[in-house]
Amino acid sequence: MLKKVRNILFRNWALKILSLAFAFVMWIFVTIKTPREEAPIEAKIVYKNGPKDLVLLNDAPQSLLVRVSSTRLILKSLRKRTLYYEIDLKGIRTGNATFTVIPSKIDGLPVGAQVVSINPSFFTLTYDTKLSKVLNVNPVVISEPKKGYKIKSVQVLPKRIEVSGPKNVLKGMDAISTEPVDITDASFTIEKEVALDQSIKGLEFTSGDVVKIVIEIEPIWVSKEFKDVPITVINTSYKHRVKPDKLNIKLTVMEAVANELTPDNIQLYIDASELKPGEYVKKPLVKLPEEMMIQKQPLLPDVKLRLWLPEIAPSSSEGKVEPKK
Repeated sequence: MLKKVRNILFRNWALKILSLAFAFVMWIFVTIKTPREEAPIEAKIVYKNGPKDLVLLNDAPQSLLVRVSSTRLILKSLRKRTLYYEIDLKGIRTGNATFTVIPSKIDGLPVGAQVVSINPSFFTLTYDTKLSKVLNVNPVVISEPKKGYKIKSVQVLPKRIEVSGPKNVLKGMDAISTEPVDITDASFTIEKEVALDQSIKGLEFTSGDVVKIVIEIEPIWVSKEFKDVPITVINTSYKHRVKPDKLNIKLTVMEAVANELTPDNIQLYIDASELKPGEYVKKPLVKLPEEMMIQKQPLLPDVKLRLWLPEIAPSSSEGKVEPKK
């Protein structure tokens, strides 16, 4: 069997060597004579041995634009593969480090491909010593709440965070801001998570870059006086009279509705649901329309209330008040 294979390999060996040489010459001829073209090819930059005690201050390029000259067939194959350029950062120190791109170090270029140009052909990386520091968190609130409302308080959790970054940047910092929180037309407490300011180069947030903000919004209260507000007796089937039957009152109401509030939509009332015929001294209560609020019930003066059965006539000196409907 071995002898048979040997005979096949070495039979007409001179002719086979001549054919191989002819094929090689033809390949060289085709390579030389085939028109060459140029095309831009991207090469990814791979950084290795990055320093752990330093922080990069500028943006490191992530790729190179390599203009390659070759045959159309080779250029077509290049578009389907990835080129790499490796940079070793071992031994880097603080300050500027300039790197010149060497065409021969581009990994993945096939035989027959020639580098015409590289962009960028060189670049500089700037490093600083890495420092850790605890900073206060400053919540940033923009715009204004709804008319008639105000910010009562702004809280942020946590109030302090640990940050690492360039020494020359952190040594002058005592606090870091949050991303802005817009409270346009807000009339209620806002509670949300927001990111910390990411605009400062080289900062790393040890415990995360998100904090919780609570913005408490409350109505603006104003005092307003109303005259001759009638008193109503409710929840009784007895005849009744109140003396006096009108009061001047001062209410602390929301600024947003203060102009809408009039004596006609204020109700002063006495609840007589558990009272039997007789005479009483009572303090009226205040009731406003549902959409309106008062800060607290005002301290009103006592009034005299008399209840009687329909068949018993009251004395003529008392006035009669009917409940509001």
